[in-house]
Amino acid sequence: MNQAALNRIRFILQKTFNVVCFSRTLDTVGNHFIANLTEFGNLWIRLFSQSHKAGLMWKELTGSKPKSYSETRWWSRWEVNKQLMEQFGDVQRFIDDMVRENVAPQILRQLVDFFSHLNKVISLKLELAALVDAGKVFVKATYILEGDGPLVLSCFETLQAVCNACQNVHLPNVHAVAVAIVDADPTQNVGALEQEAKRSVQPAIECFLRKFNVDLRNTLSAFKAARIRCPVTMQ
Repeated sequence: MNQAALNRIRFILQKTFNVVCFSRTLDTVGNHFIANLTEFGNLWIRLFSQSHKAGLMWKELTGSKPKSYSETRWWSRWEVNKQLMEQFGDVQRFIDDMVRENVAPQILRQLVDFFSHLNKVISLKLELAALVDAGKVFVKATYILEGDGPLVLSCFETLQAVCNACQNVHLPNVHAVAVAIVDADPTQNVGALEQEAKRSVQPAIECFLRKFNVDLRNTLSAFKAARIRCPVTMQ
């Protein structure tokens, strides 16, 4: 639709060009976080969307309502998973309570089966931590670029900051989780666990870097130029 509108006015404004929605572009990066997190996350979201009682039990246990998922809200799944990571210590007790109350039995069977596989649970913990650590910069940039004001002046710098974060990935939650896993099981290795976690978010990081450095390079060059030239223009 943007391109069609530009085509109609281009005979007057000959140097117009189409600009993608950068917030939506950033949000789609989240689709590339993968592995056990996707399997468990889908069950978790379905549970609370289908069982009001499950939501009440979670709130009673943790003191907070479960985050809801919305297809139209930026980084909604990330918010759900962030809460899950922060309150992961309550999940096993919550599942045990649901077993006693026989809540949402079909989904519950799958959750119980998932938690019966120790390797899956370990991977889930690492992937949740990696998602929160790596996703934070994308979430922040998404909402900055959705806002009002002269975004043309800050767009390039905002996306450059995301690019810098992707090239120097900082995963403090992953390290904390890896250390806790090794404390409980000395046969594990912190470095190996951290590498496993990083691999789970690498496709999303590579997706963004490809868009920033290749797919949208020409568009972003215009925003880079606007950032450089604007102070001179304003004088």
